[in-house]
Amino acid sequence: MNLLLNSDLTTRGLPKPTDPSSGCDLGCKEKLFGNLADRARLRILETLCEGAKTVEQVATATGLTLASVSVELERLVDCGCVRPKRTLHSLFYLLNTPRFLELEAVADEFLAASFKAPEMPRYD
Repeated sequence: MNLLLNSDLTTRGLPKPTDPSSGCDLGCKEKLFGNLADRARLRILETLCEGAKTVEQVATATGLTLASVSVELERLVDCGCVRPKRTLHSLFYLLNTPRFLELEAVADEFLAASFKAPEMPRYD
């Protein structure tokens, strides 16, 4: 299926937002969070938080195979988290926006608050 020919999708394959004030509809969010719900992709994103890297550098840093890194990077490019940057001799991948760091921090805070055990009353 050629995503560029479907008028309901953006050029990145994301569903077009239905309400400009909301930024994105549920389908768009589903695609983003679905792509973030994978350990390999999260490891790749954490590696790219350090800066732009080649496929080989990402593979070395994460312990994943080159083939696996290539596939996962394409998925991250498709959902808008990562963008490629070509230089004269290399292709680098970097976070599409530094706001991913903010999203990661919010997720950490959310998880810490969600799994925090409630205080038990003390009866001394």
